[in-house]
Amino acid sequence: MDAALLIVGLALVLTALAPVAPRDAPRTGLRTRIARQLHLWDRYLLNPPDSEPWRT
Repeated sequence: MDAALLIVGLALVLTALAPVAPRDAPRTGLRTRIARQLHLWDRYLLNPPDSEPWRT
C-alpha cells in the first residue's frame, strides 16, 4: 500500500513539473496541472475504457 501511494505521489510531482507548453507560451499553474491530472485519473478509474460500449 505504501509503495502504491509513493508511486502515485511521484507521478503527481513529475506530471506537475513536466513542461506542457512552448517557452514563449504562458505556463499553466501548478495547481491547475495537478487538478487536470487528478481529473483525468478520476475519469479513468471511474470509467475504465472497456466498460462503456457507447464510447467508441
